[in-house]
Amino acid sequence: MSDTRKLIALLLAVMAFGVIVFGIALGISSNGPARGTRLLVSVASPVNEASVAPYVETVREQLSPSDRVIGGNDGLVVEIATQDPKSVADATTKIEAAAGHLHVDRAIAFSRATGFVARAWPFFAIAAVMLAAAAVLRRKR
Repeated sequence: MSDTRKLIALLLAVMAFGVIVFGIALGISSNGPARGTRLLVSVASPVNEASVAPYVETVREQLSPSDRVIGGNDGLVVEIATQDPKSVADATTKIEAAAGHLHVDRAIAFSRATGFVARAWPFFAIAAVMLAAAAVLRRKR
């Protein structure tokens, strides 16, 4: 077997290991509710990451611990674990009352895969294909 084939097989195996580690990390990470409503919240001008950061904790204090609040450069994304219109309206009111500079622009229903297997298996499948390719390259002719 040529040294080039060995090197490519080793490179594929190492990359597969990296993909497996990434899949495990993604699978065990906190991913919020499985389904609910995503509220896109804008912040009054001037908007930058420093001006948005204080609002993240303020909004977290107003909502339940199961809700997820993520700050960005131009606003907040709040994920609540319900699609009930009354609960969404209550959350919107709490967010806008938390600070005078926040406004809920949109409410979007969502659902996503949760749990270790559901989030990690695509990466395990990719790694399996990479390991199979490495095994084929490594095989003696």
